[in-house]
Amino acid sequence: MNKGKKLLTGLLLGACFLTGIILVITPVWKSNTIPDIKSLNEHIDFAIEQAGIKVSKFRKSEIEIDSTFSRSVFRIEVPPSFSKTTFHLALHHELSAFEIDCPAKLTFPEENMDIHILYNETVFRTIRLVTSKNSASTGENG
Repeated sequence: MNKGKKLLTGLLLGACFLTGIILVITPVWKSNTIPDIKSLNEHIDFAIEQAGIKVSKFRKSEIEIDSTFSRSVFRIEVPPSFSKTTFHLALHHELSAFEIDCPAKLTFPEENMDIHILYNETVFRTIRLVTSKNSASTGENG
C-alpha cells in the first residue's frame, strides 16, 4: 500500500507541474470588447480623423430611442471624389476586432452612404456620408 501512495503522490506532483507549465506558457486572455460608449466614440473619431475629414464638415445629433437609450448620428459632408467605400472598409477594420458590425446602405442617385454601428444587434451609432457638390472637406481622395 505504501508503494501505491508514492505512485499517487508522484502522479499528482507531475500533474501540478504540467499545469504550472501550461499556465506560464499560455498567453493572457484579453477581452476584445469595448468597455463603454466613450471608447466606441473614440474609435469612430479615429476612423474619421484617419480619413482626413475636417471637424467643421460634420455634425453630430442625438435621436432618442426611448427613455434609456439614444443613438448618435454623425452627418458628414464629403466631396464627390471621397471614397465612401474605402472609409467604410477602414471603419470596419477598426471595429471588427471588438465584434462590432457596420453594415452600410448606399442611396442612389445621391450616392450617399449610411453606415450603422451594430453591437449585439443594436444600432449604437449611424454615420451618414453625404455627397456635397461644393465640399472640400478632405485633404485627400480617401
